[in-house]
Order: sequence, then structure tokens, then C-alpha cells
Amino acid sequence: MNAQPPKMHGIKITDLLKAWVMLVSLTLASFAMSYLEAGFLAKISPLIIAVMILLKSRIILTRYLGLMQTSAWYMMLSATIFIIIVICAGLMATL
Repeated sequence: MNAQPPKMHGIKITDLLKAWVMLVSLTLASFAMSYLEAGFLAKISPLIIAVMILLKSRIILTRYLGLMQTSAWYMMLSATIFIIIVICAGLMATL
């Protein structure tokens, strides 16, 4: 019998668990941010949520899809998400 935990595509289960916990934490934080109604923080909360989305996407790209080995794809997808966030921030500044 093998007493070691199974591996998925060369990724350790503990790394996946850490990534999952971080994804859940960011999701809960963005959910809590969506309930802010007054003050300066409420006005910039969509931008903060967008940054959390960027962090979540980078976790998914590196931990689950393994795109760290293909840095061109990783950088392209990260840059695209960052550009979308900058565009959204610009649109929010005009409101």
C-alpha cells in the first residue's frame, strides 16, 4: 500500500489546498465588500473587488492550470486581466 497522498499532474495536494483556501478567502472578502453602502470605501469597492479577481485569476493560472511553466501565456492572460481592471478604473473615475 502506498501511504503517500496522490498527486495531480505533478502538483502537491497541499499546494492545491492552500490555493483553494486563498480562493475561498478572496471570494468571501469580495462578497463582504459588495455589501458596503456608504463612505469612500464603498465607492472604490468595485475596484478592490476587481483586484481580488486579478489575484484569484493568477492563483488559478499558476496552481490549477500550471501556466507558470509557459510564461508567455501566463503573462498574456495576466496582462489582459490587468488592462480590463485599468479600463474599469478609468470608467469608475468618470462617474
